[in-house]
Amino acid sequence: MTTRTETSINKTLLKLYIKSVTDSDLMTNKIMSFIFSDDEIYKFVKCDSGHFYKITESKCPYCVTLEDEVTNIDVVSEYKSSKVDEISSSLEYLKSKESKTKKDLENIYMLEMILKNYS
Repeated sequence: MTTRTETSINKTLLKLYIKSVTDSDLMTNKIMSFIFSDDEIYKFVKCDSGHFYKITESKCPYCVTLEDEVTNIDVVSEYKSSKVDEISSSLEYLKSKESKTKKDLENIYMLEMILKNYS
């Protein structure tokens, strides 16, 4: 007759073995839930979004983290201001060169037109 600690050790060793084979915590827990379907630790519930989570948790941890990550950021204006600064610095560099090539003059004209369109 096996004692409770031996059973616990056997479960732990089985879980470690399955983890080494599958290399995934989620897959390991799913397999353990099939083997030990009567054990409360390995039971899963499906939320409205389709995520599976342990029955011992009160809410779906995946939905909670998705709600926390949603924030509004004005990426477009930040992108424009950084690009305008970058173009301006490039234009200043080209204008400050002592000997300008034909390509430099074309680039100066092009950068000035781009800056004009941003304004």
